[in-house]
Amino acid sequence: MTDLLERVVARAAASGCPVSPELASRLVAYLQLLASWNRRVNLTSFDLLQPDDGAIDRLVVESLMAASLVRPSDRRALDIGSGGGSPAIPLMLAVPAIEMVLVEVRAKKAAFLREVIRSLSLRAIVEVARIEDVAASGRLGRFDLISLRAVRADRGIWRAVDQLLEVDGRFLWFGGVGQTTEINLRPTLQVGSVAALDR
Repeated sequence: MTDLLERVVARAAASGCPVSPELASRLVAYLQLLASWNRRVNLTSFDLLQPDDGAIDRLVVESLMAASLVRPSDRRALDIGSGGGSPAIPLMLAVPAIEMVLVEVRAKKAAFLREVIRSLSLRAIVEVARIEDVAASGRLGRFDLISLRAVRADRGIWRAVDQLLEVDGRFLWFGGVGQTTEINLRPTLQVGSVAALDR
């Protein structure tokens, strides 16, 4: 664990987002839970028994960098296709003021997400549903912030984002730099491969 902790701290610092010892410990706890569950449930293709720098960067550091795109006024957030918990879990750890809804259609992955939320005492809930169904129900209201990574943004997803995003909301698209949307969002900022698009 000490080696992994030191590597998380070093990778975060190298990317310009230094972390406190407490945050680093919580990020490592998340990675350890992910490694443990990944043996039974396919959560990520990364080797988590001996995670390399690429795995640490993708699973943790990219989310830490994206935390700078969260505005002080953002309180309610939603992550689409949460799967193995990245970017949502590291983002919540880095910005504890936000309350997050994690939307995941697969029950086994949702069980993992609930365990991480319980273990790390996060302010979040998991919805086992398609994002289109979450949006159509209207029961969760609107969100200041919506994030998306590793999910193909088709017309149904764009419609759901349009329904769920506040009128002055921000969309964090991991891997979305230079991509176009099917709804009226304007690119405002980017950090690495993460694009912030605003209403």
